[in-house]
Amino acid sequence: MTTYTIPTLQLSAQLANSSNAGRYPVKILNTQYTPSNTMYMKHGDTVSVAVNNPASGQTQYKYIYSVNSQGGNVTAQSYPTPDNLNAYGSSQFYNNNTSRTLTWPASLVDSNTTYGPKDDTQWPFVGDPFISGGGTTGGYSYSGKVRIGIATGVIYFSGGASSATIQRGNSIFIYSGGSIGGLHPSANSSWADKLYLSVMTSTGTNEISSGISWNTGSQWIGFMSPNMATVQLSVASTVAPGTYKIHLNHYSINSGRSGVDGRMSTITLTVTAPSNPNPNAFSFTNPTASTVTRTSTLNSNSVTLAGMDTSSSVTQLTSGFTATANGSAISLNSAVPQNAAIVLSTTSSGTYGASVAGTIRIGTTTSGTWTVTTQADPGTGPGGGSAASGDYGIEVRNASGVVTFSPSRRALNFINASTGPITINAGATVYNLPAEGMTPNNATDIAVLIDTPGLSTFFPEFTVGRGTNIFSITNTSGSQVSLNWMVVRY
Repeated sequence: MTTYTIPTLQLSAQLANSSNAGRYPVKILNTQYTPSNTMYMKHGDTVSVAVNNPASGQTQYKYIYSVNSQGGNVTAQSYPTPDNLNAYGSSQFYNNNTSRTLTWPASLVDSNTTYGPKDDTQWPFVGDPFISGGGTTGGYSYSGKVRIGIATGVIYFSGGASSATIQRGNSIFIYSGGSIGGLHPSANSSWADKLYLSVMTSTGTNEISSGISWNTGSQWIGFMSPNMATVQLSVASTVAPGTYKIHLNHYSINSGRSGVDGRMSTITLTVTAPSNPNPNAFSFTNPTASTVTRTSTLNSNSVTLAGMDTSSSVTQLTSGFTATANGSAISLNSAVPQNAAIVLSTTSSGTYGASVAGTIRIGTTTSGTWTVTTQADPGTGPGGGSAASGDYGIEVRNASGVVTFSPSRRALNFINASTGPITINAGATVYNLPAEGMTPNNATDIAVLIDTPGLSTFFPEFTVGRGTNIFSITNTSGSQVSLNWMVVRY
């Protein structure tokens, strides 16, 4: 239990007479938290106060328990009394600056509300000089009092639970039932005369001031009172997962609104993070093109997912690609274990220098693009392709000494041809004709030959459009033409 010492009560020059509205002014220690009373304490706490009569030449003060003629009936307000002072008489004179003390019994319930709230006690003191004459002018010239509220309150979660778990980004209700008492609702301003809820770390030493809010309160502090018996705590997604303590406190003149001295009830809240099925960014290493042959099956390197705290699923996989997780085949909508090892597989293109590319998405995370490119065209073997000039190799001459073959001569190689005549209307184009190895810029290596059988008096004109492994023919003549085509390397 806690012991409180109220700073010395200096009696004020207020006549202790029922006609004086300013009689017995209350000693106020904090205008923000306790503007209408001196302090709050709990059952079993002890409080003491020294009193001083500052009137000239005076060295004593008196305690008033029940004297109607000295400022109204204060019997109910003075229960229980300090040091069991119940009688009025000469024995009630005390030397200045001596203390009066009370330990509020742990089992005592004060339900008398005639002169103030329940669990409320007020100690009036007076001091000489005494003015004779009675009526509206007589009485002690100096007066003052302390007013103490005995705060009560217990908090819990739904169903009376003392602990609960919440996922951050959500809210939870906290209840007090009818347990709150001893407060002074007449001073029901923002911070005044409340019980205060604070969220602290599990050790109870550091107050959490960001990421939490209350539907009834101010910033990170919640308020409770008899007419605010249920409050709602919201926990933002920024709050770190962990165990926290929620304390219910009255304002303590020793330690403020959240100190241990004023602590009345404590419950435990565990904050968890939402499950995260989405791995961190990940990617696969592209194979070296020179090692990739046409129409071959390739497996990527294995990549272990990270950043997940639960299993996930495949939400996208590029057509033509397959995948495994920890060695087991997965496909669209398949489950993916937490932090699994992922491998992609695909078949390379059937064309030299061509690429296939794909990705896999797990949860909301899409992998980097895995690109498989086949090796460049290595040429067609002896006698084929473009020959480089040089002073070595085989040279063939005819009987007249003319060179008919040498390393500097090119040999014609067949690549592809139409299977029969095709008809192209005037101004029309035929697209996507196959020509392996063709590029937009290798007309000196690969040529398109066009034959128009049966035409002897009309000489049609054509334009050849070159692409990668494909080409097009446009009939730029004014008439329909039937033609055969051939693609050769030379």
